[in-house]
Amino acid sequence: MRLKTKAADGSDIVVGAQNRGGVYRDIRTGEPIGRDLDGQLYLDFDAVQAAIHAGLASGQRTAPTAHSERDEDEPKLCPAPGPDTPHGASERAMDYEEDVHARVNPLAPIPRGFGVNMIDPLTGTPVYYDDCFRYAGDLVDGDMKKGDLAEAKGLGYEWRFKAGGDKKEEALEEFKDQATKQLRTAESKGRGLKWYFADPDVANAVREFFGKNDLDEIVISIMPPRKRKNERP
Repeated sequence: MRLKTKAADGSDIVVGAQNRGGVYRDIRTGEPIGRDLDGQLYLDFDAVQAAIHAGLASGQRTAPTAHSERDEDEPKLCPAPGPDTPHGASERAMDYEEDVHARVNPLAPIPRGFGVNMIDPLTGTPVYYDDCFRYAGDLVDGDMKKGDLAEAKGLGYEWRFKAGGDKKEEALEEFKDQATKQLRTAESKGRGLKWYFADPDVANAVREFFGKNDLDEIVISIMPPRKRKNERP
């Protein structure tokens, strides 16, 4: 792929990118600038700008644009990622969090075991989320915007819901406590919140439960986990 723009002096600036496993990488630097996702090409504006600057000749400047001028003034909506709160997650749960990272920010997912946090306006303590839509909204469902927050709920809860009784109720109350803090904090900053579930039955049960507990502003989405290499069918 070749991207071409004009420098301030009218000369051409060309960025070449190579598709490597669905991710387009700048030939000069190897950095990702876009990717294929469900048959569509998505480019990250910041990454393309960095690639353009990397391709400038000595003394050459980019031509100013309305887009770039607005971008300089645009606030950074997502907190910087950092190590997630320790919660004894299994490797399978961590795998699913990685799936969500790739869905939320497909161009540059945050590392395994990382998340983001924001301060709860009521308690003044950090509230943790698995991810934040850093570059765009949900590119698959189209129901979230840049700066919204995301939570991953992988396989491992389904047995408690199938068991029913106290096990199911305990799981729902744990979700309610977490969701209440997350939603309160997200809404205080004007952010949306989406929970991804690996198991459809758990997702549907939680959607119904949240609807009865004033938590229906949280978007519930079913996203099956990806099959890993060497994983048994």
